[in-house]
Amino acid sequence: MKKSLFIFILIMSTFLIMDKILEKVMTPYFLSSGQVFLNSYEIVRRDNPEKVWDKVFFGNSVTISSFRAEESDSGYINAGINCGLITDLWSMINTKEIQIGSELVIAFNSALSMYDDFAADPTNPWRRKWYEPFSYFQRDRLQLLIRNTIFTYLFNDNKLNRPFKNQRRELYFGSLSQQELEDKLNSERAQFLYKIKFEDLKKNMSALNKITSYCKKNSIRLRFVWIPPNPSVKPLEPTIQTYEYIKDYSAKNGIDFLDLSGKFDKECYNDQGHFNYEYGSHVLTEVIEPWLKN
Repeated sequence: MKKSLFIFILIMSTFLIMDKILEKVMTPYFLSSGQVFLNSYEIVRRDNPEKVWDKVFFGNSVTISSFRAEESDSGYINAGINCGLITDLWSMINTKEIQIGSELVIAFNSALSMYDDFAADPTNPWRRKWYEPFSYFQRDRLQLLIRNTIFTYLFNDNKLNRPFKNQRRELYFGSLSQQELEDKLNSERAQFLYKIKFEDLKKNMSALNKITSYCKKNSIRLRFVWIPPNPSVKPLEPTIQTYEYIKDYSAKNGIDFLDLSGKFDKECYNDQGHFNYEYGSHVLTEVIEPWLKN
């Protein structure tokens, strides 16, 4: 019995060690190889490989679409991620996935910024369970990588050689017509928006408190910005309540809050919230630049 237990422990220890080695080797390779599809966080990490991000502008896909970091002299990284929640930001900080140097701006744009049940990306590294081996968490990518390697180098199929090398985060171009906006909001996919209640933001409210405390403890300048939805679309009540909550929270905690309500016309938007990249993102970046540099 003792011998069997020893063998089992030895096998498990060997597996865990090999799994850690695989993680150490493959994580940077995934980001740089262009061989696998990256999620939005990984693209930010790939483009900003430094250990400490001095100035971070965090938000969801609206942040991705609206702030052009390359046109700004403020030094902020656009760290927007798809479906990015406050709980995601706290997990990133708490697990040391990111380290913030001196400044953090959090962008809010609707109740979705803090909706506890929003469908966050399960492939983000902080979503991995503590007991989950890297080889299992990344099983789909490892399988794809092996297949692509075989086809590329054994069968000389160059179509699969670095297919994702130029991948960027999702952007939005053009502007939907009023009818297209209404159709999108009334689509089956968007029906969950009408079921959101202000009570569904509790986990994100708790995470916001933790981030505020963390920033105070580590002398990080914390600021909030409200990026308003498309003015041609009537905001839902939870979004109005979220706006009031962030405004009140900022005042109570001495946090600088930039309210951009009424600053943008409908031509800046692609849909109800995302800015179009060819026009709206230029406008927002120009408007917010003096505040970021202040």
